[in-house]
Amino acid sequence: MSLLEKIRSDLVEARKARTDNAKIMLLNTLVGEAARVGKDAGNRETTDAETMAVVKKFVKNAEQTLVDLTKYGRDTGSIQNEIAILATYLPAAVPVGEVEKAVEEIVAGLDDPKAKSAIGMVNKALKERFGDAFDGSTMVPIAKRILETK
Repeated sequence: MSLLEKIRSDLVEARKARTDNAKIMLLNTLVGEAARVGKDAGNRETTDAETMAVVKKFVKNAEQTLVDLTKYGRDTGSIQNEIAILATYLPAAVPVGEVEKAVEEIVAGLDDPKAKSAIGMVNKALKERFGDAFDGSTMVPIAKRILETK
């Protein structure tokens, strides 16, 4: 089952349950946005990677809204609920220890860890290794810190 099919299935379940209108509206919008990506790219089914990108975009926007609401002292409960719903479609975060170990292995295989291009090579290798679970905001600082010590 593709990620988009999973979201569609969850939308159907939420509609049948009729208990959480916010979840229904969020999933309906998410399905529409994700399906549009594939349709715009040649009237085909949206891939899991494209669906994941849409989910990440939704999370990023919701997190920015959360920051803004908090800044102005507004209620953040509904946005936190949205983020929790969206998080169920994201891959599990990679533990920091595993990232550090992977970076150490990658750096050990580099010809020149002091080269300016080293961080780019490490990031590329991390993306290949962790796929959708790659989170640059967490992994890149770890990679930079380890490269600086080499």
